[in-house]
Amino acid sequence: TIADDANAVLDFGTQVIDTHSTVTTGSGWVFTAPRAGAYYISAHVVMASGSWTINEQLRLELFKGGVDYSFLGVSYMQATTTFLSSAFGGTSVTMAKGGTLQVQIYQNTGGNLDIVSDADAVYVDILSDF
Repeated sequence: TIADDANAVLDFGTQVIDTHSTVTTGSGWVFTAPRAGAYYISAHVVMASGSWTINEQLRLELFKGGVDYSFLGVSYMQATTTFLSSAFGGTSVTMAKGGTLQVQIYQNTGGNLDIVSDADAVYVDILSDF
């Protein structure tokens, strides 16, 4: 459940490929760079049906070393409605060895919303230059 008007760390709980043991899952989900270099991170999330009002938003943010680094995706509601909503996007980032990345989610519907529990709809990909 994602609380209203607050950032929350996304826990992408299922690891498909993690060749360097770089991901820690759970409420403190974090990627730790195994070496310095360029990385590309993309994420996608779908929220369960919720009531949205004009100008409310759902956004994915990338935090590097615990600091807000970039928006990965933002969905601004254009009408008052009830439906599934999603946000997705990606960016490149230069990392030092041991540097960390987290994907956080934010929504401001005025209430709590749940994330769809489907690995095909909620995922993160992190690619490196090695």
